[in-house]
Amino acid sequence: MTKSAAPAFSMPVPGVNGAVAGALRGQTCVLTGVFPEVGGGAGLSQGKDRVKAMVTTFGGRCTASVSGKTTILVVGREPGFSKVSKARGQLSIKILSLHDLVRVIHGNALDAAEPLVIESFSAGYASRRNPYGNSLALTASQTELDIARGLGPTMIEAAPQPKPKRRPKPTKKAKRAKAAPKENAAPQNAIASLKVAQLREQLQSHGLPMYGRKADLVRRLAAFLAKSALTQGQGDGHHPTPMAMAIDENVAPQVAAPQLQNKFTPQETQQHIVAMQSRENSLASLKVAELKVLTLSLSLSLNLSLSRSLTLTSGKARRVWPFEIRPQGEACRAAGGPSRPIGLGLGSGSGLGPGSGSGSGLGSGLG
Repeated sequence: MTKSAAPAFSMPVPGVNGAVAGALRGQTCVLTGVFPEVGGGAGLSQGKDRVKAMVTTFGGRCTASVSGKTTILVVGREPGFSKVSKARGQLSIKILSLHDLVRVIHGNALDAAEPLVIESFSAGYASRRNPYGNSLALTASQTELDIARGLGPTMIEAAPQPKPKRRPKPTKKAKRAKAAPKENAAPQNAIASLKVAQLREQLQSHGLPMYGRKADLVRRLAAFLAKSALTQGQGDGHHPTPMAMAIDENVAPQVAAPQLQNKFTPQETQQHIVAMQSRENSLASLKVAELKVLTLSLSLSLNLSLSRSLTLTSGKARRVWPFEIRPQGEACRAAGGPSRPIGLGLGSGSGLGPGSGSGSGLGSGLG
């Protein structure tokens, strides 16, 4: 039963004594408890049929259980603990007594009703095995009882708030990838946006070959511009950087020259080794980032076909592999047909054949 004694009940009629026809239109009601003041029925169903008829008369609808569509819970005497607890946990449901519902029918606002305090709950159905009833109120904690009665916080306020999920810390690899600049990304994209005719015009102005597809033209022009940026300090009276020394203009003609088809003499081999050792000392002073740019620029500027692709993410000590390098296109034909493999060593690798390289040097020679 509710906290206050229920006065005599008079069934409202639409349009009589201020009862508004359709006052409950759009409302979904659930009944709990018994309504002896209304009359009719018996046991746990006492008065429910007449209250349901009243709700339907004023445009509302009744359902048996509380759900997300429920808007009003009509509470009689000895209401069910389960229905009341579910309604307390949903802010969209208004918990009203029968007399509060009648006030709404007479034009009062639904939100104007005062919070309902419930004194006791139904014991449920009793049986021989369970003579005390099957109500959940018999096994509920004191906190749960206070919430259902309306004496404590709502079910939503009392429910434990989920802890915010902690974002996983970024790994070292992710941090490096985020901090690392996109090498040659902007120039490469700008060059790739040019048309083939424009690319060939640029290549012709720099005295570079104009054969190949657009991708070949883009790579060739990008390599030339990268090499020019590295060697621009020479015209200012400065000494060339190690990278500028490594990407020398004489490298590509040496690879494509026909005389490379012949074996080196011992004297030429010794001179070649001395030259490569000098270049090795220059490359050994480079940083890892500079080695990455050198590796990419060297493969592009030579316009060579590598048997494996260079991995720019490898460590400095691992940036060396043996390659088979073959001149492409006109360079191959200028060399007298299919070329023989030329060994190339980067980092601590060594070139196969008469040429050799170690450390951060570059070695090349016929296989």
